[in-house]
Amino acid sequence: MSDFSCKDITFDVANSPERCVCKGAAMRAYGCMKVSGCAETEAVEAAYRVYRYHHPEDSKGDARLTVERWIYSEHAN
Repeated sequence: MSDFSCKDITFDVANSPERCVCKGAAMRAYGCMKVSGCAETEAVEAAYRVYRYHHPEDSKGDARLTVERWIYSEHAN
């Protein structure tokens, strides 16, 4: 028998518009940068910076992953 314990799964507040108001700001930053003619990487970086301002507790990797999920899920539709 293996000693396998379950890890608690915490609620991801970044996906709750009621609890995370920065998604709109990050997406607006991305959209405005794209409309102004900036490169994709610069637009993503702008959204990332907005997110990091609001969520300094998140690791850089987690923050980047969250922002990229937001951006690319919008484009998938």
